[in-house]
Amino acid sequence: MGRERTLHALLLALTAVGCDRAPATAPPPTAAPTTAAPIATAPTAPTAPTRVVVPTEAAPIVGAPEPSPETGSAPGAAAATPPTSTEPRAAKPTPRKGSAVTVGGAPAQPTAPPAPPATPFTPKRLVSDKLFRIELAPLAPCKPAAPCEASLVVHALGGYKVNAEYPTKFVATASPAVTVEGTGRFAVTDKTTGTMTVTFRATTSGTATLSGVLKLSVCTDEICEIAAPSIAFDVPVIPP
Repeated sequence: MGRERTLHALLLALTAVGCDRAPATAPPPTAAPTTAAPIATAPTAPTAPTRVVVPTEAAPIVGAPEPSPETGSAPGAAAATPPTSTEPRAAKPTPRKGSAVTVGGAPAQPTAPPAPPATPFTPKRLVSDKLFRIELAPLAPCKPAAPCEASLVVHALGGYKVNAEYPTKFVATASPAVTVEGTGRFAVTDKTTGTMTVTFRATTSGTATLSGVLKLSVCTDEICEIAAPSIAFDVPVIPP
């Protein structure tokens, strides 16, 4: 019995000692770290490319005051772009032929008029027959005492041909103004054409007359004809 009382008294003493001490403040509970949820970002719509329009004429400003002669342009008004002119430009005048044109500040020389076209030479017909025709070809310039030439062209007609085997020659008439050398040179060009070249010398300048007889022959397949027509033509002789 005495032992139980001792234990009981010891428990009471311990209990009294525990009641005299103030209870210790418990530390605040530690909050668990909160992880922020990611904020979802809405998808960005693609941006359309911006088109820049350059106006050709400035649009009128609505409500802007009109400029007055005293104040000039209204303050704050944007400068208007002058409209593009659509009127055609005047073409530069084309100078006419022969007119003076200024080049580099100095008057240019007038353009000379074009030379007139040369007149085609028409062979001079000396003899016309039913069997042949004789023409005078163009003459080269001739000077006194210098050798000159004249060409007589023979054309066979009516189915005839020039007789190349015949000794065609020119027999000149004697003249103090012209001296003929020999009886000429005859050459057949084709079946119906031949040329007699006569060489001569004129004694003085001016106009010299050359005359004579041209002996020739034309043929067909069956027959030949011989003729001796008289020839006469003037030759201009220029001064030396």
